[in-house]
Amino acid sequence: MVYLLLMTYICSSAIRLYLVEIENLHLAPEDQPYTIDQGIAFKAQISTTATFCFFVMFATLEGNSFIADGPKAYFSQTWNCIDFISLSLNFSFLSIAALCQIREAWVIEMAQLLSIGAYATFFMWCKMFYWMRLFESTAYYVTLIVQTISDCMTFMLMILIILLAFGNFFMVIN
Repeated sequence: MVYLLLMTYICSSAIRLYLVEIENLHLAPEDQPYTIDQGIAFKAQISTTATFCFFVMFATLEGNSFIADGPKAYFSQTWNCIDFISLSLNFSFLSIAALCQIREAWVIEMAQLLSIGAYATFFMWCKMFYWMRLFESTAYYVTLIVQTISDCMTFMLMILIILLAFGNFFMVIN
């Protein structure tokens, strides 16, 4: 939970404020020097470091699971795929954020970085949903929702085909 909250904070606030400070630094006229707010820089650095420590802990756990199960068995489970995607996005976001802080410049555009952060936190919330199976009071509901989504997949495929058919019709007629 702490890892999720730290990742949410860093994605939504700390890095955004730091990147705005970097932008202001580079846009300031030469006759009026601008300095980065050290409080914002400190919060970004501390939150990035703390989040990276949690990332290493969870990556180690997933790595051990990957080694124990083997690649084929590991990726055959949906939740392991979600864990892998989540860790990949988290690593991408944290690496780029750290690089921005080290270089004091944008490595990629802020919108792209924040998009990576948004997807990273979304997949972490999916993991949080899965972790709710650990508690007896919520395990039944998690299983119920997962089973309902699983049972609706054939129906969703049919809806997708219908939407594609009508979309193709309107594309051709236009």
